[in-house]
Amino acid sequence: MKSLLSFILLFSVIGAQSQTLHKLYEESLKAYSNKNYEKFKSLTKQGLQLNPTQPTLLYNLVLAHTVTGENVEAEETLNRLLTWNTQLNYLQNKALKPLLADNSVLQNLQETKTTYSAFSMKSEAVVNLSKNFHLEDLIKIGSSFYCTDVHNGYVLKYNQKTRKSSVLSTLPLPAMAVAEGVENSSIWVSTAKLPQFKKKISSKAYPYLYEISLKNGSVMDSIVLPASAVLGSMVKGEEGLMYASNSSRPEIFVIDTKAKKIQKTISINEGISLQGIAINFTKSKLYIADYLKGILMLDLGQESVRRWIKKDNFLLKGFDGVQFLDRTNLLVIQNNSNPKRVIRIMHIDGRVQDIKLLDNKLPIKGEPTNGFFDPETGFYYIANSQWPFYTKDNRPKYESWVPQQIRLIPLERMY
Repeated sequence: MKSLLSFILLFSVIGAQSQTLHKLYEESLKAYSNKNYEKFKSLTKQGLQLNPTQPTLLYNLVLAHTVTGENVEAEETLNRLLTWNTQLNYLQNKALKPLLADNSVLQNLQETKTTYSAFSMKSEAVVNLSKNFHLEDLIKIGSSFYCTDVHNGYVLKYNQKTRKSSVLSTLPLPAMAVAEGVENSSIWVSTAKLPQFKKKISSKAYPYLYEISLKNGSVMDSIVLPASAVLGSMVKGEEGLMYASNSSRPEIFVIDTKAKKIQKTISINEGISLQGIAINFTKSKLYIADYLKGILMLDLGQESVRRWIKKDNFLLKGFDGVQFLDRTNLLVIQNNSNPKRVIRIMHIDGRVQDIKLLDNKLPIKGEPTNGFFDPETGFYYIANSQWPFYTKDNRPKYESWVPQQIRLIPLERMY
């Protein structure tokens, strides 16, 4: 991020929006080269209307405000970026000299960087598993954890009392999301066609949602999913309904587990890359984590009523797992930030009041992914999934794999 022109652009959006965003970006670069700074700023803002958390555009907006003499706006935007990426090397950008010449600005930026790069560890390790697994999601039922494995297609069981793990079930595709079944006797596990799977996947294979017996690991029932579906997360609603986020396209599946079918699909046209999903205690509202845009609140009684959770001075981006803690608090895994972290977001009607760093800059390798909130003990989460340890063509770099770990943030350390 040394300069505007060398800054790598990763839009990660789809379809016509991607083309429009890329066109705006290219036109903005031309305007900057021609020293038409007002046009540069205008085009950058237009791009941010399509994707408000796009870091390249936000960084360019810092520059646009600086070269047009708007130092207050430039500082605010740069501070916001630093909450997401504390390693942003803004000091080396010569174009920002007019902004950085102010010592008070430098001090404020350094304080933000120090705050969000500080080590914080509210959690403790409670489960350690072999490095041969690639964990993705988990649920705790009684004294046992049930975890999904992407690379092997395993559903793993870990008994906290005996401290022993075993393979409960082996599925024909990568095991992804997991949710509780009926009366603690079963769980629902989704599969997906992902290249990180160790076996060759047939082009004719379909992902499924399986109901698996906790007694013997047998498949009790199954629901076929669309061929390209990748369920990022699942939560139980009322009367046998399950809500699942589709990471391959922005939509929510409403699954009737009694009728064994997808009842309907809720399109999230304003979303880009859906990941975690949570539901409130009354089963009336969903909280959907979008990897690139933040968290969307959706009213299940009136699905057109939607609102993005907002905070002006914190970049709400890179969220994977999300859990409902209470009426005003969410637990969120932010693994696209630098450093990676687990945070508590306090909000009132979608406006963030406070963000607390729970786990931040932990000295562990791998990537935190999903978690499970137990109201009696606290928040359990997968701390170091193997996602970073594949080659560009999705071959596992086994020599880099690390023992898998589940950590617990106790209730008394959350507030």
